Amino acid sequence: MAQEFNVIGKVDCLDKQHPAIVTGRLDFAADHPLANKLYAATALSKEAHARILSIDTSQAMALPGVEAVCTYEDCPVMYQTILYWGQEIAAVAATDPFIAEQAAQLIEVEYETRPAVINMDEAFDPNSPLVGVWPDGNVQNVSEITRGDAEQGFNEADVVVEADIGPTAYYQHMRIEPESALAWWLEDEVYMHLHNRDPFGKRTETSLLLGVPEHKLHLFGHGCGGSHGSVANPNPQVIAAVLSKKAGKPVEMHYSRHADITQGAHQHEVACHAKLGAKQDGTFVACDLNAYGNGGHNPASFIRNMSASFDNTFACPNVKYVDRKCVTNRPETATWRNVTEPPSATFSTTIIDVLADELGMNPLDLRLKNLIQGTPKNQNTGVVFSSYGIKEVLEGLDQAIDFRTKWHAPGTKTLPDGRMHGIALTGHMSTFCSMWDPVGAIVNMTKDGKALISAGISRTGGGTVTAMCCIVAEMLGLKFDDVNVGDWGNTDVCSYGGMQAGSSRTITLGAGFYNAAKNAKEDLFAHAAKLLETTPDNLDAKDGVIFLKNNTSKTITHAEVCASFSGARGATIIGKGYGWTPQLIEPIGEFPVGSPCINLNACGTAVEVAVDTSTGEVEILKLVNCDDPGVAIFRRGAEHQILGCCMIQEGEALYYEQIFDDTTGATLNIGFLDHRHPTTLDSAVDKHEALIVETGDACGPYGCHGMGEPPCQSYAVISSAIFNAIGEWVTEYPIYPWRILKALGKA
Repeated sequence: MAQEFNVIGKVDCLDKQHPAIVTGRLDFAADHPLANKLYAATALSKEAHARILSIDTSQAMALPGVEAVCTYEDCPVMYQTILYWGQEIAAVAATDPFIAEQAAQLIEVEYETRPAVINMDEAFDPNSPLVGVWPDGNVQNVSEITRGDAEQGFNEADVVVEADIGPTAYYQHMRIEPESALAWWLEDEVYMHLHNRDPFGKRTETSLLLGVPEHKLHLFGHGCGGSHGSVANPNPQVIAAVLSKKAGKPVEMHYSRHADITQGAHQHEVACHAKLGAKQDGTFVACDLNAYGNGGHNPASFIRNMSASFDNTFACPNVKYVDRKCVTNRPETATWRNVTEPPSATFSTTIIDVLADELGMNPLDLRLKNLIQGTPKNQNTGVVFSSYGIKEVLEGLDQAIDFRTKWHAPGTKTLPDGRMHGIALTGHMSTFCSMWDPVGAIVNMTKDGKALISAGISRTGGGTVTAMCCIVAEMLGLKFDDVNVGDWGNTDVCSYGGMQAGSSRTITLGAGFYNAAKNAKEDLFAHAAKLLETTPDNLDAKDGVIFLKNNTSKTITHAEVCASFSGARGATIIGKGYGWTPQLIEPIGEFPVGSPCINLNACGTAVEVAVDTSTGEVEILKLVNCDDPGVAIFRRGAEHQILGCCMIQEGEALYYEQIFDDTTGATLNIGFLDHRHPTTLDSAVDKHEALIVETGDACGPYGCHGMGEPPCQSYAVISSAIFNAIGEWVTEYPIYPWRILKALGKA
C-alpha cells in the first residue's frame, strides 16, 4: 500500500486547535457572558439506595439571588429512586455560583432507605439484596463464545496454566474540564453550548428529553478539553434548559469537581479466571477466559468482548469465552478511553506471560509463534481484517527496547543499586479504530483558491480536524496551510459527523472528507479543463497549482480557477460527501474490493522497571509505546496521542482508583490528588518513547484507521515487568507498593 503523499504524514505542526487551547482563547461552554446569565448547582444524594419520600425546596427558593429550582417532579433526568451515592436529586439556578451552591445545601430530603450493594463480590452473591436495577437479580450473563472443543484441547495440551487476574480498578474519568452546559430559550426554541463529544447525538437525545423538535434545538458543541469516553451524560444540558425555562434567563451548569466525580461516568472494574493450554513448543491449543465485571448501576454497561484482544491476535483452535456483569449501587460505568479492551488486553497479556514462564520461553517468541497466519480474518466469522500489523509492532518494540538482549528469567537480575530489574513486552490487535456508519462532510472552496472544512464533531483536542485538513489538502492538491477549519460542532450548519468515540473519527469522518474533497475536485478540474483546453482526466495538482499530466509546464492555479468559477457562476465550489461502510477498497488475499471487513489497530508496549523489594516502589526506566495507524495522516498528532497514552498506562497500572465506603457507598477520595492521578512529577515522562509503524489499512481513506485509544490498552505490561523483576505476580490493580510487598511475603 506504499503511496507517495504530498501532505499526509508530512505535516510537522501542532493541532490547528492547539493555539486556542493553550492561550485560553478557545470558546468553552462556560465562557459565554450572556446578559442576565444564572448559575446552576445540584444537590446530591447522601444515600446509595433509597426512595425519596418528600423534598422541600422552600429554604433554597427563599435565599436571595435564587430564581429557579427543579427536582425529579419537573426535570426528566432526575428520579425519585436513588441508586447511588452522589445522584442528582435537585438543582438550583441563582445569580451567583456560590449562592447556587449554598441554596442546593438548603434542600431538605426525606428518604426511605433501602439495602445497598456496594462491592462486586457482594453483587455476585445470590443472597444479596437487589440493587434496584433488574427485578430478578444483580447478575447477567452477557455472552458466551465457543470454537472447537476447549475441554478436549486442554486434554491434548502438554502444558496448561491458570491465573486469576484482576480486578482492574474502578475510577472516574477525571478530565481537566468538568461537564458544562449553557442553555437559553427564545420563545419555544432552545439554544445550547455544550462540553460534549457528539453534537448531533446530543441534539437528538435532548430533543426527546425536553420534547422540543430537533429543528428548534440549536446546539453548539464548543470547546471541550477532552472526554476520555465521558461527557455522554445528558443531565447538564437538560437541567440547564429546565431551569432556564423556569427563570426566563440563560442558565449555565458547570459541575464542581465533587459533582463530576460522584455522579459522572466511571471505568469498569473487571476480573477474569484465565486458562491457556499449549504444546511443548508453545503452540496454543486451548483457551478459556471467564470474565466478570461491575457496571455500577448502569444496566447497559460495556462489560463484554473481554476475549477480543486475545482472539483477534492469536490463533487458537479450541476456545470458550464467557462474559458476565453485575450491577451495584455505585455511579454508572461508561466508556473510558476505550471501554473494554484495557482489561481485555490485561487478561491476554498476563496469561500469555504466565505460560511463557511455565515453558521457560521468551515471551516475544511465544507471541510471534501464535499470530494468525495466512490472510488475517476473524476466527469465528471468517470476515477479513483490513489490516494486521501486529508482527511489525512486536518486532519494532523488540528493536526499540533491545528486548531479546535484555530479557532474563524472572527475579534473576539485580541492578547496581540493589533494586531488581524487570522487562516485558506485549501487543495485540485492537478493535478501537473502526469505520462506523457513514457520516457527512462539507468542503467550501474560497474565491482565492483555498478551502475551509465544516466538521460536525465536537471541539475536543486530539488532532481530528487537523487530520481532516490533511486529507482535503492531499485530495485537492493544496498546501496544508491552504486548508483551514471553518465551523465545527454547530448542528445548524455542519453535516452530521458522528460521535468522537471508539477512535473512529479519522477513518470514518476521514472517508467523508475524502469524498467531499473529491466532489469539490471534480468541479475544480472540470472548470480548469475548460480553461486549459483539455480534459479533467489529464489534470493533476500539487501545492495549489493544477497542471497537465502530459505537459507539466502548462499550469493554472487553484486561485485562478476559483476566481473564474465564481465569476462565471456567481458561486463558489462546495464539495459534499459521505463515507463508506466497512469494506475493502483494496483487495486482500482472496478477498476482493467491496468485501465486508473488520478494522483493527495493532498496538503494543514494552517497558523496563526497577523494583525496590524493601519498599515495593516501582520506577519506570523506559516505556516504549507503539501503534500502527495504518497510515499516519497527522504524524505529530499521532505521536502525541501515543505519548499521552504512556502516562495513562502508568496511571492505570500504578495509580488510578476510586475508593468507596463499603457501608454507605460514599466516595472517600474526591479530587485529583486523592484519586492518585499522577502528575508530571510522578510519571516518568522523560522515559517515554512513541513508535509509529505503518502497514496500511485496506479500508480507510489513504490507508488510515483510528489510533487514539489503542496505545493506552497495554498497561498490564507493567505488571509483567514487575513479575520479571521479582518473580511473583501482582495482578490486582492498581499495583500499590504494599501489594508488591504482600506478594513478596513482606506485608
